[in-house]
Amino acid sequence: MKDYWKNLYDTVSRRPGSSLLEQVGKTLNGQALPDDQVELIARSAAEALKLTSQDLFIDLCCGNGVITERIAPLVDKAWGVDLSEGLIEVAQKNSSASNIEYAHGDVLNLDEKYFSGTRKILMNESLQHFSKSDLGLLLEKMTRLESGSLIYFGGIPDREKLEIYYDTPEKLAFYESREREGRPHMGKWWLRPEISTTANDRGFKATIVPQKPSMVTSYYRFDVLLEK
Repeated sequence: MKDYWKNLYDTVSRRPGSSLLEQVGKTLNGQALPDDQVELIARSAAEALKLTSQDLFIDLCCGNGVITERIAPLVDKAWGVDLSEGLIEVAQKNSSASNIEYAHGDVLNLDEKYFSGTRKILMNESLQHFSKSDLGLLLEKMTRLESGSLIYFGGIPDREKLEIYYDTPEKLAFYESREREGRPHMGKWWLRPEISTTANDRGFKATIVPQKPSMVTSYYRFDVLLEK
């Protein structure tokens, strides 16, 4: 599935006329999210990670940097990494700042330099593109993080809420059709214990964090904070 998502985002990133938010799926009823909603996403992550001006921060699967750029003023240094060359090119052009460095890379095969000195890590609305075994591999790469390091997985589709999101027979049929075709609409819908168990087995404490009720995604997504 890695190639599927990479090709999708490479294509979307180069589509004429697409907005930064549309490129990374930050939409509501087909339109780019209002700015206050984007700000809520960034603020929720910053609060959970307890970011300070001394922090080295990494945004895994950063896309085109729309969230990275909002968080960067709060930290000393920010890394943004994504598998899509197209989205990284857009990030470098449109979401840059003096303390941000963007890089193209597979987060499951990152050089250890990205985690050296890093204690605050974000992956927002991207865990849906990974399997349970992928999550295990990712966390194994982070087992050398310092004690007290925080990892925030934002915007995880809740498997128990799938039929609330696809709330008509037509929508559910669309979801099932895309799954059969190997072209998932959104990706993996996670059960909360899948994440908690995978994290606990690798030495991380997992805390489920309900999204703020004012977030338009709160009725079908949840967040998770991991502490080393």
